[in-house]
Amino acid sequence: MSKLNAAILGSFSAFKRRKYLIGATELSYADLAAEVGALGMFLEESDLRGERLLLITADNRALLTAFYASLLKGATSVILDPKAPVAELSTLITAADARGIVADRSILDALQDTGALKNVAIRLPVSEAARPAKKSGFRIFGNKPAGGHIADDLTTVIASHAKQPPTAVDVEDEAIAYILFTSGTTSNPKGVMISHRALHAQIQTFINNYRLSSDTTVMNLLPFHHTDGLTQGAVMCLLSGSTFVRPYAFTPDMLPQMMDDLYKHSVSHLVTVPSVLALTKSLDSGYAESFDYPEFKFIISTAAYLDPRLWQACEERFGIQIVNVYGLTETVCETMYCGPGAKERRLGSVGKPIDSLAKIVDDNGTELGDELDGELLVAGDHIMSGYFNNPDATAEVLDDGWFRTGDIAKRDTDGFYYIVGRKKDLIITGGMNIYPEDVNGVLRSIPGVLDAVTFALPDPMWGERAVSCVTCDSSVDPSVETITSEFLTRASRQKLPREILKLDDFPRGPAGKVVMSEIKALFIRQLSQQEAQKEQTADEGDVEARIYSIAAGILGCETQALSNESEAETIANWTSLSHVEMTLELEKAFGFKFTPREIMKFRRLGDAVDIVRKRTAA
Repeated sequence: MSKLNAAILGSFSAFKRRKYLIGATELSYADLAAEVGALGMFLEESDLRGERLLLITADNRALLTAFYASLLKGATSVILDPKAPVAELSTLITAADARGIVADRSILDALQDTGALKNVAIRLPVSEAARPAKKSGFRIFGNKPAGGHIADDLTTVIASHAKQPPTAVDVEDEAIAYILFTSGTTSNPKGVMISHRALHAQIQTFINNYRLSSDTTVMNLLPFHHTDGLTQGAVMCLLSGSTFVRPYAFTPDMLPQMMDDLYKHSVSHLVTVPSVLALTKSLDSGYAESFDYPEFKFIISTAAYLDPRLWQACEERFGIQIVNVYGLTETVCETMYCGPGAKERRLGSVGKPIDSLAKIVDDNGTELGDELDGELLVAGDHIMSGYFNNPDATAEVLDDGWFRTGDIAKRDTDGFYYIVGRKKDLIITGGMNIYPEDVNGVLRSIPGVLDAVTFALPDPMWGERAVSCVTCDSSVDPSVETITSEFLTRASRQKLPREILKLDDFPRGPAGKVVMSEIKALFIRQLSQQEAQKEQTADEGDVEARIYSIAAGILGCETQALSNESEAETIANWTSLSHVEMTLELEKAFGFKFTPREIMKFRRLGDAVDIVRKRTAA
C-alpha cells in the first residue's frame, strides 16, 4: 500500500469524530469515510484500477469523495474546470483518454454531441438539484452508456456497502495519483502527473512547516482544478486532521463575509492569493482586528508574485504574519517557503527550500554562486513524474531528478531565493498559468484573424497580465469585441488577454520572425494613447457608458449585451476573477477605493453605476 493511502486510511480512523468540511453542508471525517468507502467499492467493481477518472463538478463534496475513492482504489483522477467552455473540455477529455467520469449533469449534457465521451464507458452525473435532504450523501444519476455501467445514486451505494469501511488496493508509491492540465486549449496538452509518493511528500512538508494538527482549521477558497486549492486545502487538511473551511466560492462582495467567517470558525490558517490580499488591505478600519483572536496563526500567500509593499502593508495593518511560498503544479504545489520560522523569513523573498534541493545555473547548466541570476532548478520527492503522453515536453524540463522551473532567480549570501524573471514562455497572472501559444492558437482560429502574438506586461495587482496583438483579414476585419466574444467560446475566461490590439502587420526581422521588443514597444505606445483618449472621454462622457465599456472589455461581450441588471447569473463570463478585475479597474478608472459596504453591494452592473455616480458627485 502506498504511504499516501495508508495516511488517508489513518486519518479516517484517527479523526472520525472531528469535522472535516465546513461548506454548503458540514461533513465529518466519519461521514466522508463512509461515502469514500462506498464509492470506492463501486470503482473497484468497475475495474478502474490503473485507469483515469475525470472529475468535472462544482460540487465540492462530490469531487472530494470521488478523488479520495480513486486514490484508494488505484485510479488516477483528472480534475478539470467545471466552468471551462465545452470546446476546451472536449480537447482535454480527449487528451486524458479516461475510462470513467464524474461530472455535473449539465456538463455531460453539453458534451453529449462533441464525441469527447465516446470512449468513456462509466459516466456518473452529479445532479445538485436532486441532492437528498439526508445528511449521508449526494445523488448520482445517469443512463447506462454502451459498454459501461452506473450506480443509481450514492445513497444506494452507501447502503449496499454499509458494513464496508474504506479500504485501499495495493498500489505502489510511484502510481499516479492525479493529473492536472496546465495547458492544451489548442496545442499538445501538458498534463502534470503527480505520483502518490510526490503528493504524500508535499503534504508532510505542509504539515510540518505550517504546524498543522487536529487542532487547526484552514480556510482555502481556491478552485480544486488548480493545485493550490486541492493540495494546500483539501488533502492537507485530511492528512493532518484539520478542519477545512470552504463555505462558498470567493467573490469580492463576499470579502467582508470571509473576514467574519475567519473569526466565526476560529480559522488558524488562511490560504489565499495576492489579489485577495490587495482587496483585504482596502477594507475600512472596522476590519483591522479581523485576525485578532487566539487561534489565528498566519496567512499563506500562494500562486502569484507577492509585492513586498503589499506584503508589508497587510502585516502592519492587521498585525499578522504572511508566509510567502513558491512552487508550480510540477512540484505538486510549493517548494520554497518564506516563513513561518524567523530563520526562513525575509520580506520580498520566496524563502528557502524545505525538504527539497535548489540550485541556480547558467545557460550551459553550470551552477552559479550567490547574487548571480540564472535559471532555478529544484529536486526532491515532490517533483512530478512527467507530462502525460508527452515525453518530449518531459525531457525538456526533467534532467537527472532536477526540474527546470523556467524561472530566473538569484540567491543571497544567507540562502534566501528571489524570483527575478522568467526564462520559459509562460505568463502567470493572478496565480493562473497562461501559455502564449495556447492563446495564439485560439486567436488564429477566430474567423478573420490571420496571426497573433501574445506576451506579458507587468501588472501591479496580478504580477503579470497577458496581452495580444493580432492582424486581420481586411475583407472580414472583426472588431476587438467580436474577437473577444469568439475567444470565450473556445477557451476559458482566465486565458483571455487583458487587452487585444489590432495591427496592420507585425514588425519582423530578416528571417521573418516577429521582433518582440519592437512589438511590445508598439503595444505600450498605442495603449498609452488609447488610455489618454479614454480619460478625455471619461471627463466628458456618461458614467454608465464608461462602466459598460470597462465591463465589456473584461467580460468579453458587446456593450449592447449589458444592462444595469447584468450579474453573474446572467453573464456567462462573470466569474469571481472577472468580478475582482472589474472592481479593481473601476477603482483605477474613477480614482477611489470601494468601501466594504460598496463591495458587498456590488452584485449587479447597476450597483456599480450607482456607487460611482454617488462617489464622483460627492
